[in-house]
Amino acid sequence: MPELVRLVVGTAPTSDFGRVLDTWTEYQWTEGLFNGSNNGSFRLALTARGQGAGKPSEAYIKRACELTVPDTVVRLEIGEEHALLATGIIVDQTIDGDDRDEWISVDVSDPATVLMSNEVDVKMAVKGKTLPQIADQILEPYRGKGLQLKVLSTYDANRDILTGKRANVSAQKTIRTSNGTAQVKIANEPNTGFVKATIPDARPHPGETQWDFLSRHAANLGVLMAFSAEGNLIFCSPDYNQDAIYNLYRYRDESSKHLNTILRGGRKLSSNGTATSVHILGRGSLYRSKDPNVKKTRRHKVKPKIQATAKTDRSFIWPRQRYVRDSHPKDNAAALKLAQRELAHRNANAEVYEYTLKDHQSARGVRYTVNTIAKLVDELPRPKVDKNVWLTTRMIRKSEQGTFTSITAVPVGAIVL
Repeated sequence: MPELVRLVVGTAPTSDFGRVLDTWTEYQWTEGLFNGSNNGSFRLALTARGQGAGKPSEAYIKRACELTVPDTVVRLEIGEEHALLATGIIVDQTIDGDDRDEWISVDVSDPATVLMSNEVDVKMAVKGKTLPQIADQILEPYRGKGLQLKVLSTYDANRDILTGKRANVSAQKTIRTSNGTAQVKIANEPNTGFVKATIPDARPHPGETQWDFLSRHAANLGVLMAFSAEGNLIFCSPDYNQDAIYNLYRYRDESSKHLNTILRGGRKLSSNGTATSVHILGRGSLYRSKDPNVKKTRRHKVKPKIQATAKTDRSFIWPRQRYVRDSHPKDNAAALKLAQRELAHRNANAEVYEYTLKDHQSARGVRYTVNTIAKLVDELPRPKVDKNVWLTTRMIRKSEQGTFTSITAVPVGAIVL
């Protein structure tokens, strides 16, 4: 079967490290920039029906059951060259059956599941520290258990791994963490200022998970959080300056159908939850009485000191205006940036493309993944779509019908952080 995904045991209750489990009859792995934890499931039939001579031996089945218990660290590899797909943790193991079949299935999540399962210390000091320093402090107790858990500030090296490209190691910088030094590839990322920007004294909320705490500060700084294929935490921004590396085609003309790469799917346009304009009301824009303890609206309006408005360039019939009160912007320029980010966030799903593709890679051998750009030509909508799109979600799966990839994409520039 092409593009086979296998699990390689990293840590386990036994000493059988490095054991390859590659007999999965079904699998799926979902990767998304806004999912939190990437996750997947793998299923192995334990009976001979439909397998013939390929039925696993009893010894193999016993070992597979022993090595796939929860908390085991595994590497997900793909293709004949054993390329790295992800590093994850088994969170569920199910051994089940009926009167016809027996099977073992495991659910795997990337290391974000650890941060989602632990609440942040409310006494943790953050003032004067940068976001990578805070993340490094949170990750330190979890190191040494089979995961690297370094803190990186660019997505490029991870994209090279996931697409199957060879990483350019000549352009790197070193950042120092409590885990030593890490080589980080330099990229033309839109936002790398967060590496040096210190976090204000915004303490953790009671009951807030470590993931929610970090992602809250990341959102305020305009960056995304994701775990790399090697198990490292990445802070990054959408990279719209890269070239399109896939061709997504669907032609209706019979003479061009042989070029089609799209099996099914389509475009969704929506006004649900969107905004035509966003108004930021900053400091001095609220009407207050002289006594701050008394909630009394002044009879006469006071001109806002800090305010900004961002408007959509889309045509619309019904206006949908949003007002956001935020005291963080220190000037109108910062307020405008916040308004533009909020407007883009509201309209992120106004135009979405969801497609199913054959196999897990393009005809040129480049594997599909997120934070990449594809050239899209789709003649199903009228007029036809001909533009570059940015991939936000990728799910690969194998079943009796074959191996497929499902992707979600938005127009380039639609996401602003």
